[in-house]
Amino acid sequence: MQGTQADLQLALARVSSLGFIGLTGEWDLSICLFHAMYGGDCLPVEFRNVRPGAEKGNDTAYDPLSIGLGNYNPGNESWDNIVYAAAKDIFWKNIHKYDVRRTTCLNKFCPQAADYFTMKGVDLRGDSTKVDVEFDWPGRYAYGQD
Repeated sequence: MQGTQADLQLALARVSSLGFIGLTGEWDLSICLFHAMYGGDCLPVEFRNVRPGAEKGNDTAYDPLSIGLGNYNPGNESWDNIVYAAAKDIFWKNIHKYDVRRTTCLNKFCPQAADYFTMKGVDLRGDSTKVDVEFDWPGRYAYGQD
């Protein structure tokens, strides 16, 4: 089924009206952002992979035809990518609006889950001038790593 331009506009409007947007590719920052926006303490369990998938050991490419998505076009102009780009833009705007970054997560929003925001041999308990490691850092926990 092919959508219409009106469907795309409706999807974009719905994304804009959501109360929270997190990105699975930015899981740690998403959890921290949620707590920055709505309060409560981050708990270590929120950062764990509680639904690990089976290890397939298969490096073959994803085949949309095999699961009935033969008309899916994953190119840059696909509507999925347009809607995702809008969600990603809102996510990063909120990250900056609520001052969510590695050191604020570590020191202010998620001190109980400090292991997910620390870096071996580097003390980030005060204000950090290490801006280059505020959003990506060596040793950053990767989802599914447990």
